[in-house]
Amino acid sequence: VDSTLLPHIAASGHRQPGRIIISHGDLDHAVGLIGLKRHFPSVQYYANLRSARHPIPACTIGKDWSDGTASFEVLHPSPFLPYLGNVSSCVLSVKADGASILLPGDIDASVEARLVSNGLNQHDVLVAAHHGSRTSSTREFLGSLRPQWVLIPAGAGNRFGFPHGETLARYQNMGIHAFSVSECGALRMRLSDRFDPRIESARRSRNAVWRWPAAEDCP
Repeated sequence: VDSTLLPHIAASGHRQPGRIIISHGDLDHAVGLIGLKRHFPSVQYYANLRSARHPIPACTIGKDWSDGTASFEVLHPSPFLPYLGNVSSCVLSVKADGASILLPGDIDASVEARLVSNGLNQHDVLVAAHHGSRTSSTREFLGSLRPQWVLIPAGAGNRFGFPHGETLARYQNMGIHAFSVSECGALRMRLSDRFDPRIESARRSRNAVWRWPAAEDCP
């Protein structure tokens, strides 16, 4: 938290976030929760966790809000679903500046199918579910979303081999532009009201001889 999130929040020009969402309890999603609560005790938190030790409201359907410039809608899970790990991830739809973004956490194909059956709408940008794993980003899910861009949050050299080659091929075959953090470093997308996104990768914008080189197709 101190070396990553706090400098990023400070650079954004805001003293603190408006809300903090923890998709589910896996360490790669929730490990910074205690540190965030120490620095931002008065912020509204939503978190889907197995343990009741943290008295934080769950991120479930019905917890929707707007900050005047963007609207946020929770599409999954329902308030009555027990905690089931990855499939209990908060799925958040964000609409701002004429664009729509879907943040699905670590859901798998079963939750994707439920979202499709519930009438999942088109979104311009998808943050790849479960880091681009083989068990998510199904053709039916992508067909309902019809995203132009997929941003893949997968660490370089991760032991799971994310993003999976079959998933990358599916994006390509469906004409979806996909960029992975593992290949490009941190990714930043700036939106306009005409949805003319500008995407930057840290390995290009902060290029130096001591940094790992960006992949050829990184923005």
